[in-house]
Amino acid sequence: MLPLVPFLWLLLTLLQLMWLMLYLMWFRSLQWSRVCLVLDCLHERWSVVLAGAAEQVLMVG
Repeated sequence: MLPLVPFLWLLLTLLQLMWLMLYLMWFRSLQWSRVCLVLDCLHERWSVVLAGAAEQVLMVG
């Protein structure tokens, strides 16, 4: 039969690891949403810049 103290320590360690994994998953999803927002903004800006450059090229040509 297992002594009670190591068993409780193991249980607490597993619970802490589980909470850490959940926190990391939540943090990662939060970070990914931020990254997607930044990429979306960059994409919009670059489309405007490229459209302006294309207009300039067409005007010159």
